[in-house]
Amino acid sequence: MTIPPEKILKWVKTHFPDYKERRNGEELIINNPFDNDTGYHFNINNIKGVCHDWRSNNWATINPRTGHHSTTFLNFVRLYRKCSWQQALKEVMGAHTYAIIKRKSEPEERIEQISLPNGSMSIIGSSESLMSKVVTNWLKSRGVTVKQIAEYNIHHLASDVVWPYYEYNVLVYWQTRSILSKRFTFPAKNVADKNYFYGFDSVELASYVIITEAIFGVLTLGSQTLASGGALMSEKLVHKLKLLDPIDGIILAPDNDKAGIASLASNSLLLQHMKYKVYYSLPPKIKIGVDEKGKDRFTKDWNDLIKMMDKKEILDHLQKGIRPCNKFELVKLMIGR
Repeated sequence: MTIPPEKILKWVKTHFPDYKERRNGEELIINNPFDNDTGYHFNINNIKGVCHDWRSNNWATINPRTGHHSTTFLNFVRLYRKCSWQQALKEVMGAHTYAIIKRKSEPEERIEQISLPNGSMSIIGSSESLMSKVVTNWLKSRGVTVKQIAEYNIHHLASDVVWPYYEYNVLVYWQTRSILSKRFTFPAKNVADKNYFYGFDSVELASYVIITEAIFGVLTLGSQTLASGGALMSEKLVHKLKLLDPIDGIILAPDNDKAGIASLASNSLLLQHMKYKVYYSLPPKIKIGVDEKGKDRFTKDWNDLIKMMDKKEILDHLQKGIRPCNKFELVKLMIGR
């Protein structure tokens, strides 16, 4: 997304008043805020809307398909301010301009705001309570960081985790899961989660997206990941993808099981009329034990890998496994199974 140079300059002046200019103001130079830099190594191109540290761009997130860092100015703002893409866009563009952009890009149907379950509390806001600590420790055991708990505004209701779904900073859906069992609850209207992606506001526009099945897949694979709530997508979710305009491609990353494999053909068919390239990547199958019948058990989804390797290694598996989601590759996949 193109950010006007004057908007970039205004934001930089506000947050880095000691900035310097080069090339008649086309480039703004600051100290890299991610590594205690004092040598003004961080360059912000005011015209192109991209950032670059001459030493390394490891501060930026990586596109797993290309292996390149996402050095857009908005990504820098999001990481620096520890906020969602929508919040970063609003902060840079200003509330009035953001409202205009939002009206142009949001769905035609009216978004009805709902409320979280009565009694639910922000985990960060209630971090001193015993139950909040118990829920936090359970989330950490699944690879969820405190930073992610804050970024995704995760709540709890007693021993249930409450996952809010946001679109354009509006709460549109939620689900809960007990940390004691696989018990889920949903809004009273029971609007199908097939209408909503988890993580919608945490995806950069005009970039790429990774689509996994479950919420834990989003929190495992991180930036630019959405959860579809199941193996099969709906027409509604395809429409939501159009709003995100993933010009760098769509990576389908379902579970590595019968339903997940079958979904690749169905979902790629749904997406075939879009202008974007579609890829897929499956989590590796690694033996994790045996079941009560003595049969070998293997990893199935991306979050299953969290106890065996760190998130960077998991992303490496995703990147190495990326293939075009076409008939030739899908037939090869089926034969290989």
